[in-house]
Amino acid sequence: MIAGVLGAGTLIAGGARASHLRRPRIEISGTLLHRRTEGPDDILLVTDDGTEWIVTLRDRRPETLAPGTRLSVSGRRIAGPFPDRMTAEALTIEDSTG
Repeated sequence: MIAGVLGAGTLIAGGARASHLRRPRIEISGTLLHRRTEGPDDILLVTDDGTEWIVTLRDRRPETLAPGTRLSVSGRRIAGPFPDRMTAEALTIEDSTG
């Protein structure tokens, strides 16, 4: 019985991930306002043209990220009632010298 329940959970999780990958890719460029660690992930608050995005950076911890850093993030929106959430697939720190 337990194996059946665990198997069902795996199917649900797999389906949710597949749904996430079908979402269109988006890109934002903005300024990092805040960064916090949540388990193995970093959660970034990035402002882009007045919109504050919550960005999940999975299994990555670039130590150079500090509030005020300009960056570009591409990834996919996260499903749910919060339209300004995304999971990062690529992150570029913009050159601040130029």
